[in-house]
Amino acid sequence: MEKWLQKRQRLSVCFFITFFFTASGDVTYLNTTNGSSIQFSCVFDLHEKQEPFAFTLRREWIRVQDVLYHNFEINADVQDSTFVGRISDRMVNKAVSVNITDLQGFDTDRYVCLFHYQTPAGFHNQSGRDKIVLYVKDVHIKPCSSYTPLLFALSAGAGLLFFIIVIITAVHCMKPSSRGQMKPQHSVPIYEEMNGVREKPSSRLQEDDVSSLYVKPRKENPYIN
Repeated sequence: MEKWLQKRQRLSVCFFITFFFTASGDVTYLNTTNGSSIQFSCVFDLHEKQEPFAFTLRREWIRVQDVLYHNFEINADVQDSTFVGRISDRMVNKAVSVNITDLQGFDTDRYVCLFHYQTPAGFHNQSGRDKIVLYVKDVHIKPCSSYTPLLFALSAGAGLLFFIIVIITAVHCMKPSSRGQMKPQHSVPIYEEMNGVREKPSSRLQEDDVSSLYVKPRKENPYIN
C-alpha cells in the first residue's frame, strides 16, 4: 500500500511540475524505468563573460538536497549517498553533461543545475537554463494479469478436488451398512409357545389315565374253591 501511494505521489508531482514549468520556463521531461540510464545537459548562461568554476546538481521537490558538487579543478563530490557510484559529469562546450545509471524509483524528482562564478566582488551563483523533471517507473511490481495462469491452475485443482470428494461421498452412501444385515432369528409364534406349555401337563395326565386303566391281576387263593 505504501509503495502504491508513493507511486501515485510521484505521478501527481511529475504531472504538476510538467504543467507548471512548461508555462514558466524550459523543462526537460525524462521518463524511464528502473535499472536504466539517462544523460542530460545543463547549459549555463551564455551571456556570462567567463565560464563557471564549479557546478551543483540539486533536487528540490520530493527531496531538497544537493546531489553533486563539482569544482572543475578537482574531482566531483557526490553529496547524496544514494547516487554514489551512479552519477558522473563532464564539461562539454557551454554545458555540463550529466550521466546517471541504475535509476531507481526514488530518483524521481525535479533537478536543477546551479553554476558558480568567481567575480571581483566574490562569488556569483546562476541557475542553468533548463530544469529536468525525471520520472522513474518501477517495473518490479508485476501486474495482476501475469498471475492469470496460476489462478486458473489453482481453480482447476480446487474443482477437481471437489469432484473427487463428491464421488467418494456418493460411493460411501450407496454401500450397504453391515449393521443392517443382521441374520434373522427364527421366531416362534406366541400361540405355539402357549400350546406347547399347555400340552406338557396334558401329556402327563394321559399317562396317568392309562395307568389308571391298567388293572393288576388278582392272585387267586388256590385253597379256596
